Amino acid sequence: MLPRNDNSLMERIEQTILRNLVFNEEYSRKVIPFIQPNYFDQKTERLIFEEIVQFIVKYGSSITIEALNIEMENRTDLNETEIKEIREINSSLNNSPIDNRWLLDTTEKWCRDRAIYLALMESIHIADGKDDKKNRDAIPSILSDALAVSFDNNIGHDYLNNYEERYEYYHRKEDKIEFDLEYFNKITKGGLPNKTLNIALAGCVHPETRVKIRFRKIMWIEKETSIGEIKTLLDNGYEVEVDSPDGYVPVNFFINKGMYEEYELLMMGGNKVSCNESHLFETTEGWISAKEMEQSNLIYKLITNEGIKIGRVYKNNKQIPIVDINVNHPNHRYYTNGVSSHNTGVGKSLFMCHFAASVLLQGRNVLYITMEMAEEKIAERIDANLLNVPIQQLSELPRSTFETKVTNLAKKTQGTLIIKEYPTASAHSGHFKALLNELSLKKSFRPDIIFIDYLNICASSRYKGNSNINSYTFVKAIAEELRGLAVEFNVPIVSATQTTRSGFGSSDVELTDTSESFGLPATADLMFALISTEELEGMGQIMVKQLKNRYNDPTIYKRFIVGIDRAKMRLYDCEQTAQKDILDSGQEEEYDYEEKKPKKSFEGFKF
Repeated sequence: MLPRNDNSLMERIEQTILRNLVFNEEYSRKVIPFIQPNYFDQKTERLIFEEIVQFIVKYGSSITIEALNIEMENRTDLNETEIKEIREINSSLNNSPIDNRWLLDTTEKWCRDRAIYLALMESIHIADGKDDKKNRDAIPSILSDALAVSFDNNIGHDYLNNYEERYEYYHRKEDKIEFDLEYFNKITKGGLPNKTLNIALAGCVHPETRVKIRFRKIMWIEKETSIGEIKTLLDNGYEVEVDSPDGYVPVNFFINKGMYEEYELLMMGGNKVSCNESHLFETTEGWISAKEMEQSNLIYKLITNEGIKIGRVYKNNKQIPIVDINVNHPNHRYYTNGVSSHNTGVGKSLFMCHFAASVLLQGRNVLYITMEMAEEKIAERIDANLLNVPIQQLSELPRSTFETKVTNLAKKTQGTLIIKEYPTASAHSGHFKALLNELSLKKSFRPDIIFIDYLNICASSRYKGNSNINSYTFVKAIAEELRGLAVEFNVPIVSATQTTRSGFGSSDVELTDTSESFGLPATADLMFALISTEELEGMGQIMVKQLKNRYNDPTIYKRFIVGIDRAKMRLYDCEQTAQKDILDSGQEEEYDYEEKKPKKSFEGFKF
């Protein structure tokens, strides 16, 4: 910055601003919300500004020079030299005429220049490691905030005078991200609008696989048993927890998956686990399916309850029954015969991968942020969906076939999909904002929609994860920060959360089944549950239940069915007959007073 000559006969812009804050009430009411005290270099001018603002806020009228002098002399933080200088400044303030438009434009430019200068100084301070509270990740946000300084003249909607704007708003076609599923478009009136937060609420081994559990109705009882016994305990009303690398974790529900071809993990020492091809084992290289391990013909280092042990997977040519459980923990794992295994899921990540794929095909830009699975795993799921190949067969595709499929896909869309991975519970809205700015600068990429997988394992920009606050406050803060991000970047954000133990496997999930925080549904614009039961799983279907809806009446199509193809990571519309078994589905039919019995496949299925 160029040095200023304070002895110049020309009035400095700071004194012009102070003069008009005293004598120009229209100007003062417009600029005071945007001027910060630290924009003033000199202490005396900064103190004069503070006194002027305090008087206007307290009394609702402009201050006089006499009152300003009295207020300044009543301060106890000034010496004689400063008081004398303040008197000289105050005596120079007069009611000279000036063009208001020029004055507002000049003041706005001065505010922006001062904000940028102060932001640069703060950034240098941070870069030199002299700030204990902020690190270098905060610098892009500080600079972007400074560059965004402007006078916003919009001070609210005048109901009577601004009726024309309101009429135009009612008849303006809102830009929405459409679903490729009929009933989702019906409940949202055509898709997800911008500046919204949308939440999905969701809730494979041999039955003789041994697990260590504890269960109770009153007192905990520990035992080692077969995984199949967990179903009996849950059916009898026991609270069940299973041993895992994270300690004992609650079991949400048990599911019988049917008959599958057997894959067998053999560990050094003779321990073994029988499973199907898609079962995930935790290795030192990450989560790897039994089929991948068998096809690689390699020995892996696996996470066990006794430390790291080596093992290898073999394929047996026989069919075995397969079951699984779902645990209520962000890491989704538990020990099977002492080996860390991944639990089953209802389909929240599948829903987001499917929706992301459908939006990409619309020619839109998609940003998918994952903190639960690796970038490659998310891309694999989207490959299965878009390339129309079962996920387990992707690794078997010849390179030429894979390239041809991807090339043909690229010809169908003008959109771009970016997948970004963060470690669990390490990233918050501030990191996402920095990522969006970086993508804009480096790739000219601006997303039309953002997926965050998933909300409960985000960090908060306002609270530290280990701070002494309750889960309600923490999760609500994350939800508010993500919705703020959606508003700032003018996009819809889609995320997910877990249900509580009572919500998993339930055919009638409620808002109260939201894990950790009821503050989340209070913040979301759309919230729906993905419900899977043994009956639905057997028919290749999943139920959707509306929990909260700001776009439409949530009692219309409150529950509906969509088809699910887990092999290709897809959801699809079911035939209309599938909806007739569902209560509150909103079909417009004439009431005939006849009691309709449910179909056989849904007998005993209660809501």
